[in-house]
Amino acid sequence: MKKKQIILVRHAKAVELIDFHWLDFHRPLTEKGELSAKIIARYLRLIWVKPETILASPAIRTKKTAQIIADQFPKVQKIEYIDNLYNWWAVSSRNGNEIHLSALRKTKKDTEILMLVGHNNDLTDFAMYLSGEWVPSMKKWSIVVLSFPDEIDWTEVDEKSAKFVYYLTPHFLRLEDLV
Repeated sequence: MKKKQIILVRHAKAVELIDFHWLDFHRPLTEKGELSAKIIARYLRLIWVKPETILASPAIRTKKTAQIIADQFPKVQKIEYIDNLYNWWAVSSRNGNEIHLSALRKTKKDTEILMLVGHNNDLTDFAMYLSGEWVPSMKKWSIVVLSFPDEIDWTEVDEKSAKFVYYLTPHFLRLEDLV
């Protein structure tokens, strides 16, 4: 059994809430958001981060972000949109962690690299919950990679069961090299 990894991805830049008549769930990505999503998806492919399954919030901006990523990875078996991953009404971190953990634990046993596309602050809290380490607040289109011990199964993932690998933001990349 190979080491399992989870890649936490915050959605790309979306239209501002006030500009979209306060309909948060339906906010699309901006043009710049779509471009940065494509660039970072290509970057992930270049560094051999290859998700097999993508779990995502059903909000329009996370759906589009997940689809842009999947388009770069022909081996993505499926994108699963999980209603509970959209919870902008500010549930507590504990409830958010339990919701994300429940989704993660339903992943097929043979999946080695799982990607979860969602929202902040939930993703930052979940990264800290899984790793037991402080993680910077995830900026738009940032990525946190966590790895798990070789013998762990997705159903066994729990608090402090992961190792923090890295945190990547678009600002760390020389984006013009990837266009």
